[in-house]
Amino acid sequence: MSITNPFQPEIIPTTPVPLSPVEYRTVQILRQQGSLSRTAIAGEIGYSASKITAVVHKLDDAGIIEEKEDSTYTGGRRARDLFFDPAYGYLLSVSISKDKLDIALVDFAEQVRVRRMLPIRIDEGPAGIMQSMRDFVFGRLERFDIPSDKVLGVGVTLPGAINQASGTPFDSPDLPGWGGYQIVSFLRESFPHAVVNVEKDANAMAFAELRKGRGKDFEHMIYVHIDESVRAGLILDGKVFRGISGRAGDIGQILLPDGQNLQSLNSLVDTIPLSGHSTNTNTAALEGSSDAIAIIQQSGELIGQVLSTMITLLDPQLILIGGRATTLGHPFLAAIRRSVLDYSQSFSTEHLQVELAPLNDASLIGMMAMNAENIFVPES
Repeated sequence: MSITNPFQPEIIPTTPVPLSPVEYRTVQILRQQGSLSRTAIAGEIGYSASKITAVVHKLDDAGIIEEKEDSTYTGGRRARDLFFDPAYGYLLSVSISKDKLDIALVDFAEQVRVRRMLPIRIDEGPAGIMQSMRDFVFGRLERFDIPSDKVLGVGVTLPGAINQASGTPFDSPDLPGWGGYQIVSFLRESFPHAVVNVEKDANAMAFAELRKGRGKDFEHMIYVHIDESVRAGLILDGKVFRGISGRAGDIGQILLPDGQNLQSLNSLVDTIPLSGHSTNTNTAALEGSSDAIAIIQQSGELIGQVLSTMITLLDPQLILIGGRATTLGHPFLAAIRRSVLDYSQSFSTEHLQVELAPLNDASLIGMMAMNAENIFVPES
């Protein structure tokens, strides 16, 4: 039996907001597809225009959505599209990497209102870093006169797996000293009116591509992020797959027949001697550096071997390669593709596409999308 503190008023969370099934479906369609007309929404849901009008009026009265004139006017009766009312609330997304905090506060129509990068050292531990984030955000909320209860979603991404049961990071070389830290509890205490999400960065990146990038037309996708470590985000049936503990996609330690693993990529890339006008490995390769070309081939070979196993297990439609890989460019991508074809069954790659991830700031974008989609829940 819990004891209520009589000196502290009870805070009733603002979110998640329950909606009727058809209202919930309407907001999900708008969040995933962007501004739409009533006719388009009715077609997606299978409702008549009159029925969807009643739903729209209800959401409009609640301040969730608003009508706006279509900017692509071509004559005749001007169409009116629906999207979210920016004044309904705000979403806070925070991306944590080894050396910086990337903080973005967006309104409910997904327009950025505050964006700031703060230098950190992740090995200093979570307490000071999270407090710095909180202090900065509350300072900006006060400056722009935004009540804290209007922050409806708060999401943080980290370069490592998150225990889904406890909402705490696993201890790892990427998160030294973060293991077991109650990050979800800290966020809920700091933002008691908000839905809270804490996610591995690769999962958020995969979700960003699913909602806003190359993966919009796919339901089965693997996102491979190459940085200080190598980790993957898995999209299965249009949803992030985390596994029972949250460690799904932790591919960096998969052993290959020669005893190597994908963590070897960093030491390989770092050994490439750059000369002349070279600024990165790809430039060196284009300038004819035999060392750079060999490293690109070897790294692509390792990635392709691991991916071939994942392809057999998961049968994806799309694989996106992001992180440091994008600086290695198309020679690296070509090496990965060759290796995938060499180590995979032909039937498993017949319809598979392997590409470089196109989105910048994918971790932040993905968390923003996760925040937005968790604000509303269907009434049971």
